[in-house]
Amino acid sequence: SAKVWNWRERKLIKSFGGGTSLRYGAFAPDGKSAMTISYGADNAFARYNITTGQSLPLPPNIGLHLNHAVFAPDGNAIVGSYWDSTIKVWNLQSNKLEWTITGIRNKISTLAISPDGKNLAAIAGDSTVVIISVSAGSIQRTIKAHNDVIHWVAFSPDGKFLVTASEDNTIKWWNVATGKFSKQIETDDDVVHISFSPDGSYLVACNNFKVSTWRTADGSMVSEFKQHSQNANSVTFSPDDKKILIASNDWAAYVWETDNVQKNKALKEHHSPVRDATFSPSGKYIVTASSDTSCKLWDAATGDLITTFRDHKSFVESACFSTDESYLLTSSLDGTTVLRDLVADKVKFVFRGNGGDMKRAFFSPNGEYIITLSSNPWSVKEPDLVIWRLSDGQQVQKFKTETTWGGIR
Repeated sequence: SAKVWNWRERKLIKSFGGGTSLRYGAFAPDGKSAMTISYGADNAFARYNITTGQSLPLPPNIGLHLNHAVFAPDGNAIVGSYWDSTIKVWNLQSNKLEWTITGIRNKISTLAISPDGKNLAAIAGDSTVVIISVSAGSIQRTIKAHNDVIHWVAFSPDGKFLVTASEDNTIKWWNVATGKFSKQIETDDDVVHISFSPDGSYLVACNNFKVSTWRTADGSMVSEFKQHSQNANSVTFSPDDKKILIASNDWAAYVWETDNVQKNKALKEHHSPVRDATFSPSGKYIVTASSDTSCKLWDAATGDLITTFRDHKSFVESACFSTDESYLLTSSLDGTTVLRDLVADKVKFVFRGNGGDMKRAFFSPNGEYIITLSSNPWSVKEPDLVIWRLSDGQQVQKFKTETTWGGIR
């Protein structure tokens, strides 16, 4: 199931049910609705009003054999990939199918939509990427991108390039307009995730033990951050693109200058692996979440520890700031998500879910709601995804299902 919480602790605002085992959930761009995808051939897709918790009308059969789906940037359409290797665009205003793409030979694993909503990229099982025109509803070109499994695909912020990362130890740039190969980066291991900096100047990629950064202009490497023998659990850019923050299993978080690998700070006050780390929206602060059950607030400029929060009794899995930096949201395997008021320096709400692990929580784009995702392998009755209202901590909606898989985006 899917739950919306006052992010990262476990007090339900809403719980949403999408059929059987939930594997994906996402807010619409305006933050007013959400969709969920569950395992199972029938009734696998659901869409809800975040405020009322009511199910929203859906086109007939939109969820039948649905594999993956993304909202269009304007929120007026949903693009889905299906088990039969088709891609369909559904108009949410008319609740009608706009078009269906056929001719893709293998199962589609992942979709990415360009920032302007004009192009769609689909990863197919035969190591190809298919570029589709959303307006025309037709395949523009098929690129034989790699010689092995493609793990990730992403559009550049300006929508001009498509970047693919593969198990063949390469990252490749493709011109979206022509489909032609642009440049290639060779890595010493398969890359499992890639991400652009906000202004598109840099590309960061990570595998289990290393995070690397390249300039997008010429593909030259800027820095390589080795994590010794320990895994990197998360990686993110600062809001101004100048720093990279890595959470590591070696009990530390690392802040690196994007263009100078020699300039870095190690945040080393935890006593167990750091599960998550993120910058505040202004870039002035960093929060780290650890298996030692604590969260720590740091001065991003100096690397000095400001304070430690001990609001949980088990591993803390994730942490995030509200947009105005007045709240901190943390989720833990103790089954709670905690909303802490940083101005008043006290816990405002504790959200509790279905008795299982609290895996992740987020603020909605408009900052009015929190969505929480929990997992309880011992229960088939309790909801796993819940929406909560930030102002009063009340549950707005809940999604009931059997088991939770995947994540929230």
